[in-house]
Amino acid sequence: MRAQMMDMPLLVSSLIAHADRSHGDTEIVSRTVEGPIHRYTYSEAHRRSKRLAQALARLGVKEGERVGTLAWNGFRHFELYYGVAGMGAVVHTINPRLFRSSWSSSSTTRRTATSSSI
Repeated sequence: MRAQMMDMPLLVSSLIAHADRSHGDTEIVSRTVEGPIHRYTYSEAHRRSKRLAQALARLGVKEGERVGTLAWNGFRHFELYYGVAGMGAVVHTINPRLFRSSWSSSSTTRRTATSSSI
């Protein structure tokens, strides 16, 4: 039953690559924490996610490591999600509503990246 088998692994990073190839000019619209509306395309998001992955690699993040994110649901977190997964690391979203002892980055992640600083 070869027709029902995939020719490639199903990776999170392949989703943004597909969006870039098939819908590259489609606009992504989100509101920033600061208030204004942010607009850009899937092609731009894919390019920025790859740049983020390269930056994290230069900082020493390796495949399989966890990267903690504490970010609002906007374009920056979108890029973190795909950039981290694209480099083979694991996105660990930190929930600030939990008690501090439950989300301490020292116990849950090796490296932490916040979207506001990248």
